[in-house]
Amino acid sequence: MKTKFILLLLLSTLAADSMAQLIPITAKNKGTFYFMWGYNRDWFSKSDIHFKGTYPDSPLTPVEARGKQYDFTLVGAKALDRPQFNHIADWNVTIPQFYYRFGYIFPGENFSGIEVGFDHVKYVMVSDQTLRVQGTVYDSTIESVANVDRDMLVGDEFVHFEHTNGANYLMLSFVRGMPLLRTRSEMHTVMCYVKPGAGIVIPRSDVTINRVRKNNEFHVAGYVAGLEVSFRYVLAGHVYLETAAKGCYANYTNVLTTDGNSANHYFTSFEWLFSLGYQFHL
Repeated sequence: MKTKFILLLLLSTLAADSMAQLIPITAKNKGTFYFMWGYNRDWFSKSDIHFKGTYPDSPLTPVEARGKQYDFTLVGAKALDRPQFNHIADWNVTIPQFYYRFGYIFPGENFSGIEVGFDHVKYVMVSDQTLRVQGTVYDSTIESVANVDRDMLVGDEFVHFEHTNGANYLMLSFVRGMPLLRTRSEMHTVMCYVKPGAGIVIPRSDVTINRVRKNNEFHVAGYVAGLEVSFRYVLAGHVYLETAAKGCYANYTNVLTTDGNSANHYFTSFEWLFSLGYQFHL
């Protein structure tokens, strides 16, 4: 109810100020610098996650598997995000899925520019899902490392896989702005931006394989490319609210798992983003 009231008040203010006399936006002669901070929700396609390595000589590893190699794929794994927005109320603002942007719009009439952005995206493979397992893996039904190609219930003791201190997209984007409207007093402005871009992924992955767990360090693990479309409402030329939709293709070619071992997978993702920002003319 509170959100609806704020939106209604915002729209009422906009209507009163414009008095139905909207005029086209013209670009400033000066360049514009902006920055923003916000939060996101994420949805992921299924992915085939390929694991390769050596079972450690650990009390947690079955005796029959210790020191032996594995090379297997979980086919069509489902994953979810982990928004944790409840931590915002505790002032732990970096725990939820956040993002930030720094950008510059060049002088002139084209509303074109560049932007650097970091998306803290959390990817969590769903636990206890039935997946096709293909390759060489420890098979508990025969208590041996063997080649398998069958459906298995993949629980946390077998494989737990998540990028929860971030799947983390670091991207450089080209920005193209499309003016929509402003009020005659220039108190309210609405813009649309299209932002194609590419960059690297810097995950910190928490992985368990046959009960052996490793929470890894941040590292460059692959690349990402995507397209974002955003709508920006600017108040008094400086403070703004922005909401956006973003689609990405992310390829993690070298994910750190347990000690000395690795995984790789790729997926497409969709993000809904909402933020508060500030812009000023240079």
